[in-house]
Amino acid sequence: MEIPYRDREALERVGRIPCGYSLPGYYMYAVDEELRPLPAGMPGQLSIGGTGVSLGYLKNQELTDKHFLPNPFATEEDLANGWARMYLTGDIGHINQDGTMVFHSRMAGDTQVKIRGLRIELSDVESNILTASRGALREAVVTLREGDPEFLVAHVVFVPECTIADKETFLQQLLHNLPVPQYMIPVVAIPIDELPLTNHSKVDRKAVKSLPLPQRVGRHDASDDAELSETMIQLKGLWRGVLGKAIDQLGFDITPSTSFFLVGGNSLLIIRLQSEIRKRFRAAVPLVELLGANTLGEMAQKVEETISVKTIDWEYDTRPPTLSTSAIAPVSVDRARKGATIVITGATGFLSKHLLPCSTQGRMSM
Repeated sequence: MEIPYRDREALERVGRIPCGYSLPGYYMYAVDEELRPLPAGMPGQLSIGGTGVSLGYLKNQELTDKHFLPNPFATEEDLANGWARMYLTGDIGHINQDGTMVFHSRMAGDTQVKIRGLRIELSDVESNILTASRGALREAVVTLREGDPEFLVAHVVFVPECTIADKETFLQQLLHNLPVPQYMIPVVAIPIDELPLTNHSKVDRKAVKSLPLPQRVGRHDASDDAELSETMIQLKGLWRGVLGKAIDQLGFDITPSTSFFLVGGNSLLIIRLQSEIRKRFRAAVPLVELLGANTLGEMAQKVEETISVKTIDWEYDTRPPTLSTSAIAPVSVDRARKGATIVITGATGFLSKHLLPCSTQGRMSM
């Protein structure tokens, strides 16, 4: 495969950089699950045909049968030349109109994990991290850390010529704006010099997963809470109780701008947090508002707003008014003898039909 010269700034605006054209005598395909060719621009499994495609893996018939198949697109000339096999790369990508190949990610396989019943393809997360970095990162590997709760951790390698001064802030903003569902966002991105490799010069995911998490010593002293309101301090304690090991292992510095979801939180844990807020503050903050106001500062403001709203006492507000005894006291005898004017509405109704005769017959006592 040849790699042509292209304008870097123009390609960065597109997001994904083409890998180049196939060499003469080779063919590049993007195929679906049934090995049918896909139109230009449509992602599928990248496959290679033509000269140079080997017979298979050495002493590994299982992998050979999986990746080296008869080429259904081979022409009679190809077959006459012995170019009858096609190699399935296991990569997802597409072919542009000009014939260049664009790599997206690895296919689902050993990089697929499940968190709280949701399947996540780690290579998709890695691909989005690299794309979002806009050329600042050379490599990214995401691993699942077991525990209660489970959480994702990203290890990244910056390009040698990177000039970003505050890399920690850059990575925090990158994760915050990552265009993937919330449950797919790693809780932290850790920069390292090089990724560990296997004997075959491929990324050793097991070794990456066993890399120790950074211990940010001294990040949680009393001075950290000096700039926080009383509500924020109490809410911060609830966060720690709900998030458990994840926040302790990583030693997050929780500030008013810290998002609950970027320190190990998820949709299930925020329901638990909602319950704890109700117990601690006696404030029933709607779940949809907690999801929208997920930073410590915004969440504290929602709690305070909910507390400040006067609770409606329905029993008191619907209670009938208490009449004074003077209002219902019997009319004096003198006034009764003089008579009184009685106004009855709805004279044709059932009640008036009986009250009117009683009053005219002197049976009413006023």
